[in-house]
Amino acid sequence: MSTKCVNPNYHPLDSPTSVSPGEEINIDFWKKPIEESLTVEQLLGENNVVPIPIKDHMIEAPKEKGVYVYWMTATWNKGDGNYAFSVIVE
Repeated sequence: MSTKCVNPNYHPLDSPTSVSPGEEINIDFWKKPIEESLTVEQLLGENNVVPIPIKDHMIEAPKEKGVYVYWMTATWNKGDGNYAFSVIVE
């Protein structure tokens, strides 16, 4: 197994994805993670996170306008991954 950082200069706030209030955000991987290993947390500040419910590999965008940052983890048979992304609710 090998891993690499795709873009070491990436920051999740650099290019948030535009979503509508309450829109469903689909979480899709090329290979499905081990059952119940997928977690998503909303980052609210340094050392302050809120777990986000996942249903059918989807999360719901916030209803309030603004920029939101998420931290996602998943595990596969040959390793795990951590991912950050952001959305802007407009």
